[in-house]
Amino acid sequence: MNSTKLVYLLIIINIFLSVSCNPTRKIIREPLKEQGNEFLLQNLKENELHYDYLSARFNATFKQDKHNTQITGQIRIKRDSAIWISVSPLMGIEMARFLITNDSIRYLNRMENTYMLNSFDYINRLINSTLDFDMLQSKLSYIFC
Repeated sequence: MNSTKLVYLLIIINIFLSVSCNPTRKIIREPLKEQGNEFLLQNLKENELHYDYLSARFNATFKQDKHNTQITGQIRIKRDSAIWISVSPLMGIEMARFLITNDSIRYLNRMENTYMLNSFDYINRLINSTLDFDMLQSKLSYIFC
């Protein structure tokens, strides 16, 4: 192949490469617009999950001291009334059951044949927070749906 044909071939390849590839686009970075609390609350209410009863199953892994334990369970929620959680670590044998209402939390430990009855504030003392029943119900609904 003579040199002029090689030059023409390189020019044609260069033209194809420059036309076929788009140049990179710059990302426009603008600050987020401040919408305010009313906008946020309005969007939360519009996107809220509407249900009367919710039932879901879950699988989780509990890690403690380099030891993993598989946990399965079931959660049922009757909106604005009660949250029922059943936990089973092995072969479907129920280990624990929780019943959470607006004013109380009940815990039944089937392995040790013990139970506990406390006010809802017990959860707040346990996790050092100011959680109420509606917030817990919304969080669980969001997680399981």
